[in-house]
Amino acid sequence: MDRQLALHDVRNHLYDQAEKWWWWSLGLTGAMQIILLTAVIWNQETAVYISGFIALVVPLAATWLRVLAGGYSGKGDKVRRLILYAEGLGRDIPPQEMSTIRSWTIGESMKPAPFEGPYFASNLEPGPKKLADITAESAFFTKNLAAKAYRFLVGAFVVSLLILAAIIYVGLIVEKGTGNAPVLGNVILLFASVLLGGDVLLLMKRYNGLKAAAGAAFDRCADLRDREAPTTFEVMQAVEDYHLALVPSPPIPFKLYKRYGGHLNEVYRSSHSTPSRTE
Repeated sequence: MDRQLALHDVRNHLYDQAEKWWWWSLGLTGAMQIILLTAVIWNQETAVYISGFIALVVPLAATWLRVLAGGYSGKGDKVRRLILYAEGLGRDIPPQEMSTIRSWTIGESMKPAPFEGPYFASNLEPGPKKLADITAESAFFTKNLAAKAYRFLVGAFVVSLLILAAIIYVGLIVEKGTGNAPVLGNVILLFASVLLGGDVLLLMKRYNGLKAAAGAAFDRCADLRDREAPTTFEVMQAVEDYHLALVPSPPIPFKLYKRYGGHLNEVYRSSHSTPSRTE
């Protein structure tokens, strides 16, 4: 159990790092749109051109931050997969895997995972049915929290559209009518704002896709759990398909887990006569 909890600590640390860089990328995008709008309202030609140039570079910076986040997220997914198989099938994690995982956090300050065991609600005996059960639980949380993240981004996208509309109105209509607008600069700002808004739209699409994939994994794993005797191969195939959907997806914000995790745990546990997950 101590080794298992240590793995949960590592996984939590890796996901925290991934989430941090994702938030930086999203914050960079949002801040840049506000700067663009400010530059248009200020209507100083130098400021317009400088902010427009910076705004064209911001999507590259945001992409780089997400690549960095993806590296941490990929490692976190590997740890999660090992935990699932260890707890679900009752197998020990190979020593070489443990060494590799622990090397990822050398020299880094790592906080304990914010929960007490047992992490999963299942009280089934280790085997294919338990692996399907705990994967269904994981997919249940992912599906619902991805839906919450999607709704948050819908709001962010609406704000992005309002900023874009304001740039069009101020930069290309009001100021053009006065004859004082640096038209080319405002067109650059408009183009940059469209790029930044599209970035938020892409994130929305990815969270919506994650919600759909997790929902399908939940249904599939719940069906396998309820069968009389699912084979290990069938369950592992479902688990791996679920992980393949998770790998390219953005991380679930931990704030959403803190806010809704307890309620989701209660809802899920209501259909299982098993101990609760303690937050």
